[in-house]
Amino acid sequence: MEGGRYKVAVSDSTHYIQSVVVSPMSQLLSSDQLKLNDVFKVTQYNLNSSKGHTFLVLGSLEMESLMSIRSKIGEPVNVDHDPDIASTGNAAVRTAPPAAPPAVNNAPRPNPFQSNIGNATMANRPAVAPPTGGSEEPESLQPIANLSPYHNRWAIKARIINKTDIKKFANAKGEGKLFSATCIDNSGEIRMTAFGDVVDKFFDMIQEGQVYFISNAQVKIAKRQFGVRNEYEVHLEQSSLISMAREGGEALPSVRYSFIPISHVSNLDKDNNCDIIGIVREVGELANIVTKTTQKNLSKRDLTLVDTSNCSIKVTLWGQQAENFNDLGNYPIVAIKGARVSDYNGRTLSTSSMSTITMNPDIREAHELRGWFDSQGINEASRSLSTAANLAVSAKKDDRKTVAQIKDEFLGSGDKPDFFSILGTIAYVKSDATISYMACPTEGCNKKVLEEGPNMWRCEKCQKVFDRCDHRYIMSLQIGDHTGQTWVNAFNETGEQLLGKTAEEMYHLKINDDAAYSAVFKDAIFKPYVFRIRAKQESYQGEMKLRCNVLSAVPVNAEDDLDNCEWMRNGDFHPTRLDAQQDAAHLIVNAKRQSNVENVVAIMTMGGSSKANYNMHSHRQGWRVMPPLVLKNRQNSNQRQRIIAFLGSPLEESAQASLASIGKLLKKNGVALDIISFGSQEANATAVAQVLAAAAAVEANASNLHEALLAPGCECHVLQVGAGESLSEMLMTSPILLGEDGSVPMGGDFGMDGDMDPELAMALKLSLEDEKSRMEREKGANSSATNPPAENEMVVDEDDEEAMLARAIAMSMESAAQEKQQ
Repeated sequence: MEGGRYKVAVSDSTHYIQSVVVSPMSQLLSSDQLKLNDVFKVTQYNLNSSKGHTFLVLGSLEMESLMSIRSKIGEPVNVDHDPDIASTGNAAVRTAPPAAPPAVNNAPRPNPFQSNIGNATMANRPAVAPPTGGSEEPESLQPIANLSPYHNRWAIKARIINKTDIKKFANAKGEGKLFSATCIDNSGEIRMTAFGDVVDKFFDMIQEGQVYFISNAQVKIAKRQFGVRNEYEVHLEQSSLISMAREGGEALPSVRYSFIPISHVSNLDKDNNCDIIGIVREVGELANIVTKTTQKNLSKRDLTLVDTSNCSIKVTLWGQQAENFNDLGNYPIVAIKGARVSDYNGRTLSTSSMSTITMNPDIREAHELRGWFDSQGINEASRSLSTAANLAVSAKKDDRKTVAQIKDEFLGSGDKPDFFSILGTIAYVKSDATISYMACPTEGCNKKVLEEGPNMWRCEKCQKVFDRCDHRYIMSLQIGDHTGQTWVNAFNETGEQLLGKTAEEMYHLKINDDAAYSAVFKDAIFKPYVFRIRAKQESYQGEMKLRCNVLSAVPVNAEDDLDNCEWMRNGDFHPTRLDAQQDAAHLIVNAKRQSNVENVVAIMTMGGSSKANYNMHSHRQGWRVMPPLVLKNRQNSNQRQRIIAFLGSPLEESAQASLASIGKLLKKNGVALDIISFGSQEANATAVAQVLAAAAAVEANASNLHEALLAPGCECHVLQVGAGESLSEMLMTSPILLGEDGSVPMGGDFGMDGDMDPELAMALKLSLEDEKSRMEREKGANSSATNPPAENEMVVDEDDEEAMLARAIAMSMESAAQEKQQ
């Protein structure tokens, strides 16, 4: 089998012939409905010859005639080796014309509001040239879906729904020209292209909206970036025949859409094509740009579309499509076929010469969209996919990299830069005078200026001297994850987001208040972000060095950065494990924040996306260093420390050996652990018991874990949810969200409803904390033994070579000093 096609030998008991089976008949072979030695009647086929060999292309058969037998009939010989057949040519094998596809009454209805953007109207179209080859229906008529390179003798009857202008190009072979058109019938669509002198023959003849018979052309593998949903395309030749169909054109569709919601565009890869329909919320002004390659002026116009998914996206029209766009007002509907996905400033769409744009189409989707917008959408705020802040969020999870992968996969070492995202934490920010530079105040320039005297700065680009200058960030910072740390550069907009102040403010703060200046950097570290990185090797002082620039930094969203491995696609929890986990995480975040305004909730680690497991072994350093380190540096050191872990996929056996040491480390540092196990409870029962028993300092195994965790003073919990149950509903009634007596705690061990009297709850909480502190001080004064660590202190076991907790900041500072010396 090759590409969904089968090579077989068929026999009539006297002769056999090599054959190629294509769709739909090939589907019978794939599903084993058609087997070896079966007897059947062929209803659609073509006879072809190549290099002296004859072969058949089989398209379909009559199912009623299908009969199975145990062995072959007769002793057939190859039809190419029979001298009697060879002397009479191919006449011995007769070809019956296939039946034409059934007509479908879906003729396009006239619509006074419908127009095709960027295409000539019927009134302005030139007269059609006289048809070539007559207008009679060819005997070898085939549906577009059956075309393939194996067919030599074919003809199609199709409507032209799109035609490009003549494009000129130049390559190693010289200069050339081409044009393309999209053909459609009831079975599908295909792209048709003409090159060189063939363009002059057929360009004026082919007109949009008309129906033609097309034959004597080559079928080749298609270039999928052009957006036509067919694995093949037609190349016209000088010998090709094209004639206008006089009858039957009303049965062919005018366009076929496969719409997707705007919210799903973020899941598509860059340069993919899609069909969308949306309400025009904003129309940009017509602008002209100069292309980098041809240095020609090109018109562009930006539209903002919104649909029922309540997401909006920017769509860019080019050339005549931008110039001919007519804003009809009152939020018109636009349907676009063949829009191309781009990752510039998040997710955007752009049209091409092969795109079809229709205003206010008379289709079901347009009527449903209009009803939604008029009733509710016009008053609702939509989420934009086309913003710089959305760049890292909209990136697919398989775009995520770790710090170690930057080196292991040689990112940035190619001819073009690599773009990826990193889920990491700021470990260190260089705070010397090089965090900013003096820039030209001219809008859009931003070049470095030279100080020529008091209040005199010169810009070499603008060739002007200014009495002031702007300060812009050019920061170096170290970010890290569970696999290591790396240096990256951040510029003005990103720097303002990370530090919370402008470069101008930081410049004056360093001069006037050095303590406040240092405090800004201290507040910026140990915060997690999703960093969008551009990596490229550049030459510096004759040496190639990797340069990583931060394009955007988005604070971590606890609902987006959860275990997203292949196991989470299972549908044993409605609608999937991943969706159930996101709902539960949302519930936890809201409950913890509402129970106490001082509570802080954050995500610190997640499952690996490259393997079908939650690889805790590879995340061991993340578990041992990052969560305890961030918890230690929390703003309110009196707050309790807790980690809530979702476990929705099986653990590797190699990872389970480290779970006990992880639990002991959490116990030493006063960190409580809750585990929500769902979907793989039996496979993870032993592992859950090991880590919770160590974290709670109890003797427990998988069978008595629940009883052991109910012991007085135990702050660890486990929630096991079976398939089919609601994860959120089970969580709402569990001790993870409720106190032991069923009430929501306000951070203390007393039980009450904090919503009834939040001031009293907060007073009780503070009173309890003060009483605990007094008792601990008295106990320490009366005891000669070594004091146990306070709840907010970090305990480090120096004998454990993996306990890098106390050295994390020191390592960052050492790396910073080394970098400064270089």
